[in-house]
Amino acid sequence: MKKILEANDCFVLRSAGSKSIDLVSVFIGPEVVFVEEKSTHSDKLYITNSGNKEQFDMNRQLSEKYDLTIVYAVRFIDNSKKKLWKVYEPDYKEDGYPVFRNDEGVPLDEWIDSITL
Repeated sequence: MKKILEANDCFVLRSAGSKSIDLVSVFIGPEVVFVEEKSTHSDKLYITNSGNKEQFDMNRQLSEKYDLTIVYAVRFIDNSKKKLWKVYEPDYKEDGYPVFRNDEGVPLDEWIDSITL
């Protein structure tokens, strides 16, 4: 993901490890977007699974406290090992936890175009 964003004229900082944010991307504009990366072999990513819930709660708090744009970039890996990135902008003000579905996200290239226009 970092290389893809950099190839689209973004300045990207990567935060290694299991922190609440994986990438900080600065787009031309300057738009600052925080990206949480996830991957799954399923066609759905449930935020209520494993450590996803705690990370989402941290992101919710950061988003509300500092008015940050925090998106989820989910890599859906199919049986052919094809990796499809989709981007989701959850509504952190809603109660509960989202389910990110492969057929509902915005393809990464379209999302980048919408940010950099």
